[in-house]
Amino acid sequence: MAGGNTGGASGEALLEVREVWAGYHDLDILQGVNLRVERGRIVTIIGPNGAGKSTLAKAIFGLVRVRRGEIRFKGADITGAKPSRIVQAGLCYVPQERNVFPNLTVLENLQLGGYVLGARSEARIREMFEMFPVLQEKRHQKAGVLSGGQRQMLAMARALMLDPEMLVLDEPSAGLAPNVVEQVFQKIRDIHRSGRTILMVEQNARRALAMSDWGYVLDMGKNAIDDAGPRLLENPRVVELYLGTLGAAAGGRGSAGAEA
Repeated sequence: MAGGNTGGASGEALLEVREVWAGYHDLDILQGVNLRVERGRIVTIIGPNGAGKSTLAKAIFGLVRVRRGEIRFKGADITGAKPSRIVQAGLCYVPQERNVFPNLTVLENLQLGGYVLGARSEARIREMFEMFPVLQEKRHQKAGVLSGGQRQMLAMARALMLDPEMLVLDEPSAGLAPNVVEQVFQKIRDIHRSGRTILMVEQNARRALAMSDWGYVLDMGKNAIDDAGPRLLENPRVVELYLGTLGAAAGGRGSAGAEA
């Protein structure tokens, strides 16, 4: 299915992206992109480098200007809204880079993530430590000395402090060693089972699509193909044009430059 906006079947649309054009300065990276995420689903966006995947994630969260089109969350128009308003609506974004405060401890990062909760943040922090036991072990360490996988888990835990309905994850496995990638994906599954809807941009396409209800392939800022995640893995066009290159890129991160 090319250029669709179905998101799977006929469930409730939690997030809808409609004919969005967006980019930087005078350059439109996204050119009429459509996307639909149904409540309770895991949806993954894949595509070659420069396809506009991260730009789409940032546009959803109000970090990139949308020139044309519309983004709706829970039926409300959030096109161009400030990130603070989007967070209040129940949507949180975990960027690929600079997603923790390195000079603060793990505990301080979580406290900052839940500062609007006041006294209730203590109970929420305990819940995060139950979900991410390694963070409890490291709670008094600076985030900057954590391993790559631990930093990614801290970033997800900090985003979860406000109990959002949906998470947008931008390249959660980037730069991680293969064994750590599996740990991160397992945590994403745990987050999903706890009741959150997840939209994920991911270069580890095979692993991400295998666990996704629906997947979108972007190419040159446009919708190329969308289908159920496992079916995309079996689509000859996707395998030939995308999965070989993306699989090599993901595998390359598990070598000398990868972090544990």
